[in-house]
Amino acid sequence: MDPAGDGTVRSLAAAEAGREYEVERILFDSARELCADLGVHEGDRVTCRGSGSEVLVLENAAGRVVVLASDWARWVQVRG
Repeated sequence: MDPAGDGTVRSLAAAEAGREYEVERILFDSARELCADLGVHEGDRVTCRGSGSEVLVLENAAGRVVVLASDWARWVQVRG
């Protein structure tokens, strides 16, 4: 997602499996509430454990594995 390591902010929907990201911003209240219910908040570090066309499998800093629909992930800005 950030092959040059320049810290560019991108959408979580483009996350690559095995990479760690910092959640910079969750763009809408509804997406922020959904992510909070899953244990993902702005400022958190998450690791992408897998991605498909419809879902992302993430592990948050507490070790909790969560599944987030790609449609929602597009509203989450990450750096990493």
